[in-house]
Amino acid sequence: MFVVLFLVTFLVAFGISSGVAWAGKEPIEGILHHFFSPNVTAAMSKYLRLAMVLIGVSSGARIRILEEYINASAATKLQMTDALTQEFWVVELYRTAITTVEGILWLLLLFSLVVFAAFWTMRKSEPNQQQVSENRSRLQDSKTSAD
Repeated sequence: MFVVLFLVTFLVAFGISSGVAWAGKEPIEGILHHFFSPNVTAAMSKYLRLAMVLIGVSSGARIRILEEYINASAATKLQMTDALTQEFWVVELYRTAITTVEGILWLLLLFSLVVFAAFWTMRKSEPNQQQVSENRSRLQDSKTSAD
């Protein structure tokens, strides 16, 4: 029964994380499009959606229960199997859903911080580029006035 519980929690975590990744495709690409070129946006969006599914499944699948069941003695396994009530299943499925979403939210928070840092770095380097282009135009103006 614990193997079935693990498979069900795995499928629930996969379904939730795949749904969130599918629903978040357009908003993610819309946000990234403001900061990066279309090719970079498409690649980053694909990698982020893949990471959302992987993080969602790894944080939501309840492998710990299966490990405890495998490592338990025969008497403890019988007690654990008797504890698999309907209430236990409901709590485990709820816990799976919550931890899946929690893992995805942490990933998105980290990704947002990285995008913000990249945006800030790009903004900070823009004045330097503008000064270089202004110096070039002044140099060209001085050459044309000297001629």
